[in-house]
Amino acid sequence: MKQVLFSLTLFLVSFIFFSQCSKPEKQEYPIEDIIEVNGLKTHYMDFGGEGNPIILLHSEGWDATTYKDFAPLLTGNNHVYSITRPGYGKSEKGDYSVEGQGNHIIAFADALEIDQAIFMGNSSQTSELTYLAENFPGRVAGLVYFSGLGGFNIKELYEDPTNSFEMYSRVGPASNTKDNDKLAIDLARRSYKPHFFQSDSSIIQIPTLAFVPNKEESGIMLGPPSLLYIGSRLMDSVRLGFPESGLRDFLDGVALDSTFRQEVIDEIQDTDAKEYYTRLANDTTFQREVYQIHFDLVLPAIKEAGERHYNAFGENLRQVQLDIPEVTGYEYRDNPDLIIDHILKFLETVN
Repeated sequence: MKQVLFSLTLFLVSFIFFSQCSKPEKQEYPIEDIIEVNGLKTHYMDFGGEGNPIILLHSEGWDATTYKDFAPLLTGNNHVYSITRPGYGKSEKGDYSVEGQGNHIIAFADALEIDQAIFMGNSSQTSELTYLAENFPGRVAGLVYFSGLGGFNIKELYEDPTNSFEMYSRVGPASNTKDNDKLAIDLARRSYKPHFFQSDSSIIQIPTLAFVPNKEESGIMLGPPSLLYIGSRLMDSVRLGFPESGLRDFLDGVALDSTFRQEVIDEIQDTDAKEYYTRLANDTTFQREVYQIHFDLVLPAIKEAGERHYNAFGENLRQVQLDIPEVTGYEYRDNPDLIIDHILKFLETVN
């Protein structure tokens, strides 16, 4: 009997011990990792969560870490990831074209065994969002455009005889790093044209959310960004429309502090762009020429492109008007309270 009791006691002790040892530890998030995707080392962050996957796409000059504070706000009912696209941050260089970047994003989803995801992005990444929707509709459960529709290049931007937009594209964050060839990136992305540009019958059948400002015309509709970059007084009304943020501080600096403006120009690494902005900052006649050509040549084409994009989504698009005169697309980082409730409500309908 003693032997039986001893054996039973030993069994129970062993059971408790091995049960505790085999109990999985709680995973700590976020996880930062690099995986191979189509032969390229690709950096990403996994913020955890359960439910439909969300994949966050960064714009030029940033990487997956730009979402480190915003992504956790989305993990209540979704599993959230952010990817560093090929050629940025810790990811190896690859095809910079919209098509190449879009295909890599799908390959990234394949590598993580994600069949369908909700994709979100801002600024230049609105092109990739649209590309995914048109070319991989079965892989896209929903879209969120942080900075409204658009993001693709139109030929009029590069037919401008003042070279305003081309020079602006060469002074962004990615252009002032040794790791990115901004001119190569710009040339690779220029050729992208959405299907709806070629056919009015092209419809995107995907639930979509986009944020717009509280006035009909804003941003590039009110003038060329190159003039905003050097603090031209012609763009004062646009500058003052931006909410308090790091971007607004920068715009105020170049407009009101001539020393800071010159420091910004001196930091431009592209020689042609530096020469261009030196002239633009000091030649008000040239500023007015750039301003006028924008409204005569570029703006009508931008409006037509925007109308086509809007019509392509039809009833699948929900536009949320934020109570600010300018939407930067970086509200997720600077003012997340402006957008998070709208996104969570949208996710409820998609999920």
